[in-house]
Amino acid sequence: MPLPPSKLTVPRTHRRTLLLLGLLFGLFVFLAGPEGSPSVTQAQDSARAQKAEPSKKKVRGRAKARRRRQRRARRRRRSRRRRRARRRKRRRGRRRRVRRRRRRTKRRRRRRQSRSVERRMLRKIRRVRRWHAQIPSSVVSFYLQRLPSLARDVVVVPHQRRKVSGFRLSYLRRYTVLHRLGFRKGDVITSVNGYKIDTPTRAMMAYVALRNHTTFLIQVRRRGRFHKHLIEIKGK
Repeated sequence: MPLPPSKLTVPRTHRRTLLLLGLLFGLFVFLAGPEGSPSVTQAQDSARAQKAEPSKKKVRGRAKARRRRQRRARRRRRSRRRRRARRRKRRRGRRRRVRRRRRRTKRRRRRRQSRSVERRMLRKIRRVRRWHAQIPSSVVSFYLQRLPSLARDVVVVPHQRRKVSGFRLSYLRRYTVLHRLGFRKGDVITSVNGYKIDTPTRAMMAYVALRNHTTFLIQVRRRGRFHKHLIEIKGK
């Protein structure tokens, strides 16, 4: 008849052997655990591997996010370039306006100076009578140097009507040297010191012949009447 478990006894000589076998078996199980059945470390390793190798959905999402960031960066660069271009355009416009303003002020200053000088010169011309004027030689030399501006103040055209031939003043600006000397718009100049000037060639010949004279007797036709206009050039 078998004995109950409580009655089983192990000899003392075998207890040490069993204890050593148990320790060895536990150590063997502990050492062979990671390679054999799954454990906590294996689960952690698999989780890390899943994290290290993302799914296709995550890869697509990351690619979309990257493309979105790239588009935003491109837009920011484009908007930055446009802002810089607008600033450059504004700066150019300001510089242009400043240059125009400076040129305008310079022109106005020159005009004021020239007008002031011209006014001083015009004051030197003396009207003795209606058809007699005296002009200093300094005023003559001043206007000879400014022939282009003098040409803008008067328009002379050939005149040929019936028996009257010469040059007519079709336009004459007021407060100029010719206006100050007594000429008016519509006057027809027919001769100077007896030289007829009905053609440009004769006018040039008269200029060459009379350029050293100081007294000029000019025949003028005004409103159907002929007048003799005397102009004298003084020393100063």
